Amino acid sequence: MKNKKGFTLIELMVVVIIIGILATIAIPSFNKSMENAREREARTTLELIYNAEKIYRLDKKTYSDSFDNMISYLDDPNGTSQYYDYTIDSADTVTFTATATKNDGSGNDLSIDQTGQITE
Repeated sequence: MKNKKGFTLIELMVVVIIIGILATIAIPSFNKSMENAREREARTTLELIYNAEKIYRLDKKTYSDSFDNMISYLDDPNGTSQYYDYTIDSADTVTFTATATKNDGSGNDLSIDQTGQITE
């Protein structure tokens, strides 16, 4: 009797099919987790903008309308963010709105205003 070593083609195909099934389950879950992490990062950045705006207003008696004006309070988040673009839409002595817009164009914008409330 010969000493057979190795796997049969059927055994290898079963393993490949199992790996394929696991991948179809795992990849969408992973993508959703990544999307959630990116949104949490955007929310945190908006909170940083909110805090910087509050400090800026204490110093200047008005809210900033540009990240350039806030350079000593906050680094421009557009320089480090890969997934969102940040803007300060309007600013005056009593109101401001900062917006995080997704780079992929999906339209899931987040914004924060002078009340500190984040809205979608």
